[in-house]
Amino acid sequence: MRPGAPPPTPTVVTSQAVSELPIGATASALAPPKSRSSRRSHGTRCSRYSSRPSVAMEVLDFTSKVTDNLLKVAESFRIDAVNREEAQKNEALAREQCQRQYAERQRLQAEEKEKIL
Repeated sequence: MRPGAPPPTPTVVTSQAVSELPIGATASALAPPKSRSSRRSHGTRCSRYSSRPSVAMEVLDFTSKVTDNLLKVAESFRIDAVNREEAQKNEALAREQCQRQYAERQRLQAEEKEKIL
């Protein structure tokens, strides 16, 4: 019995109704036919609603996977940026060292010229 559903109404079988039954029939034949459409529609409703949580779970799973992939892409961008920055620093240090060495050679050549003159 479903909560909120009205209680079933008992079928009253009178002796007159029983005597009118054909031989071999039972009183259950007198009971009003149960509505199959309401059970079928209830079953359809239940199956329709029971599939919604799985759809919601699939959407949640998909969203979670997309989020994870976006985080992985963002992390790879960050790592690439750090690597580029490190490479730029190393290039700048190498360029600065070359400039110092050039300046030192220029200074030494200038001192040798002064000694010669």
